[in-house]
Amino acid sequence: MEVKILLEGRTSLVAHVSGRIDNTTVKDFEQEIQKLFDHPGFKITLEMSGTEYINSSGLRVLLILRKLVAANEGQVIVRGLSADLRHVFEITGFDKIFDLR
Repeated sequence: MEVKILLEGRTSLVAHVSGRIDNTTVKDFEQEIQKLFDHPGFKITLEMSGTEYINSSGLRVLLILRKLVAANEGQVIVRGLSADLRHVFEITGFDKIFDLR
């Protein structure tokens, strides 16, 4: 699992997430995602086209991210989901919580 965070413009961050997010990588994933918490009013885009798998622990990290970013009047967008990951987001209801593109 790898996360690369890039600033795009003045109020937009893109986190490129690749690999597997599972019990062995979720702590590292959470540490990287925490870097996105303190950007009031920012649009945060999670580019997940390189993500192969995400388990419930990884989904929990995303839910915390969304909650904290929304509390700071920001926005979270998830893009590039594979068909399998999109299905996971749909059956968990995350497609109703996140802006999927």
